[in-house]
Amino acid sequence: MDKMNSSNDVLKGQVAIITGVSSGLGRATALALAQAGARVALVARRQDELVGLATEIESYGGGALVLPLDLAQGSEIMTISQRTIEAFGRIDVLVNAAGTDAPGPVVDLTLEQ
Repeated sequence: MDKMNSSNDVLKGQVAIITGVSSGLGRATALALAQAGARVALVARRQDELVGLATEIESYGGGALVLPLDLAQGSEIMTISQRTIEAFGRIDVLVNAAGTDAPGPVVDLTLEQ
């Protein structure tokens, strides 16, 4: 990622929640949103990956909140927005990049799947 700068702050002041940020599309999205000036809430199960990503984002002057949560646990899902608002005061963007290998349309999946 290029060093963050004010000419690329199109999302300055915005707050994004991104799930599935441990790798792949979620990680790339978190970096891109942070580079564009957004503060990001990083959601995934692997705390070590989250801390590394947050450190990278913060090294470029971005703001990151580490939320090591398992989205398969319904009780944990409800804390994402609460903790993000406590940390950053608002939510403007939501990116659901967490994946599953359960077959079928998302609307038909149970929480356990």
